[in-house]
Amino acid sequence: MPSPPQDIVRMLLEHGSLVNSPFYEGGTLLTGAIKWRSVNSDLTIRSLLVQYGWQPDPEFPRPNGLVDSFVGETAEYCVQSDSLEDLHYFLSLGAQIGRPIRNVNNVNTLFISEHVKGCDIPIYFAWNVFCVPQPKTNKCDKNKWIERILALQALGHDINILDCVIGYEGDEDQYELEYCTALDCVLFIAKYLSESPPCSCNLDENPHVEHYAPKAAYLLAVASVLEGLGALVLPREHVIKQIWRIREYEFQ
Repeated sequence: MPSPPQDIVRMLLEHGSLVNSPFYEGGTLLTGAIKWRSVNSDLTIRSLLVQYGWQPDPEFPRPNGLVDSFVGETAEYCVQSDSLEDLHYFLSLGAQIGRPIRNVNNVNTLFISEHVKGCDIPIYFAWNVFCVPQPKTNKCDKNKWIERILALQALGHDINILDCVIGYEGDEDQYELEYCTALDCVLFIAKYLSESPPCSCNLDENPHVEHYAPKAAYLLAVASVLEGLGALVLPREHVIKQIWRIREYEFQ
């Protein structure tokens, strides 16, 4: 019989696995624990990580003075997994809502749209806690989205703060990026996905491009919920030059 996941995690931690390492896909080991909780309602792995020294929203200074920051990502993973209980628990341990996205000394996560053969116009984006979507689903549960947004607003957070990032790759490996609201971010990505084709792609070479349409519809449904709760598209602000931690995002 295979060992339970919590026993495997315990064994790894007992043998020195770095509970706060930033080099795991998606952040630290906590990311997987939150996803595991959302599927299995099991507190064991979460408790193990905290027991072995997990820190919410870790930061890792670089020799050049920059800081690899994961501040705000714990809260995003919680709402992404529809786990407000986890959100309140990690907030009690010091997790923060909102990334320090405007601090030029921080290296924050910036997503690039998944590579599609023949597509030469990828987009770049960074969600915030109000609009980060659930992965691997195209069904918008409006009641859960409303519950999420109302909970965040009850904690005093502004649905129209300009701390999302959207844009394209510019000249000389630079990025043409802008700060925007959650609603603007969702609409920007939905528009990109709903174009036929979504970029300069050849549909004969890319028959799977059709799978973007349901995701675009999902994001438009999310946008409708955001608008119903006061979300606005406000004037964007240009992002000054800074370093990013680039990760590919696969729209499923």
